[in-house]
Amino acid sequence: MSLCKLDINNQTLIIILTSIIWAINFRSSFKNINLHMDTGSFYSLKFDPLLILIKNIICSFYLIAFFIEMKMYHVDVDKNKIEQEKIEDFEIENDNNKIYYNNEENTDEESLGEIESITLYNKLGTKRAKFYFILKVTIAIIFIYISEELYFIIVNNHILDRIICSIRNFFILFTMLIFSPILFRKKINKINIKIFFDLKRHQIIPLIIIFILSLSLLMYNVFGIPRFHVVFNINILYYIICFILIGMEMTIIKYLVDKLFINKFLILGIKGLLGTVIFILIYIKVGENKFYDFFDNLLSFEYMMKPEHFELYYKIFYVMTFCILQYLKIVVINKCSPMHLVSTMMITDIIYFPLYCLERFGIQKHKVSVSLSFGFNNAVGTINMILMLIFNEILELNFCGLNEQLRKNIIKREKKETEQLLKVDNYDENENCNE
Repeated sequence: MSLCKLDINNQTLIIILTSIIWAINFRSSFKNINLHMDTGSFYSLKFDPLLILIKNIICSFYLIAFFIEMKMYHVDVDKNKIEQEKIEDFEIENDNNKIYYNNEENTDEESLGEIESITLYNKLGTKRAKFYFILKVTIAIIFIYISEELYFIIVNNHILDRIICSIRNFFILFTMLIFSPILFRKKINKINIKIFFDLKRHQIIPLIIIFILSLSLLMYNVFGIPRFHVVFNINILYYIICFILIGMEMTIIKYLVDKLFINKFLILGIKGLLGTVIFILIYIKVGENKFYDFFDNLLSFEYMMKPEHFELYYKIFYVMTFCILQYLKIVVINKCSPMHLVSTMMITDIIYFPLYCLERFGIQKHKVSVSLSFGFNNAVGTINMILMLIFNEILELNFCGLNEQLRKNIIKREKKETEQLLKVDNYDENENCNE
């Protein structure tokens, strides 16, 4: 058995695909890689309100996918009801006695429509309960939209030689660990903490190392790189706030789709409609130049630079990958977890890094500004990604018992124990029959 093994499955492939789309979206947002990455922030397509408006208009069409899915769901439910009606009452003769079975008692949530299932599960029996449920979901989606839009406009800078990576990893993970138990109402006591530390060593150890490395890298850049204060200054506070919001956003999405059973297309469609209304007003009332000037003043860009001319294909790639990324993000959170989306962001850094080096150092012939900082940031980014893969059980460690409590190994053991119990029961029944 090898010391480590990469678990390649459908979930892993979705994560890799999302990372590739994210990398394409990031690169298509700016033109001159040296200027963009050198100044910390620079004019890019993420500051174009018209493109953001177009993105939101396209995303609002996810509502069509929602209604199509709902209609197909109801068609399947109607077919099931017809089949159930055919076999609703049937007779079984046993010792010349007729026993009648009514299928109504076996009706479950699968025979209900999606809306009815949500109503039943969330106990929305009264108008008051329905009102507060709709209000809660609406506020959650508004918060998700604002958090995500701010992230992509302000801090979508995730290349490995940027200090922004370690700040992002630290505060998103920290927020999730604090906010998730509160939102999902998980009890935190000494017994649960002890069980978690005993059974989840393969997650606890990587998480602790990630926090230590990220914090160490942050301290190194703050106190060891003089230019850090010039580039980031007050921006660092805005970035931290955005990362805290994005950590909350990921957790809320998981809560909506897993706990409240809100359809992912409905979430995407409502976000698109909301963004469409907001950016129609921004584009009409504010305009592109004032929109950029606002963030220029807010983020205190190091250099005053005029917007560049972007060819049409840049804009098409940016908008289309943005819309696809909206869907893939929620799929990763739904099918996996918010932690897997953090892995996706880290993998995006790694995927883009060799292309970045080729473009900046190979083609444009620029030199590394601070070799030690460049190497330190790259090393920490790579290690953090590997540790996050271990945390999410994508990379398995087959030593020191770190693979014993992996989810798939627990399922295998449960299946094996169940089969053994069935064999024992069958053996006992045969023995009783023989007697």
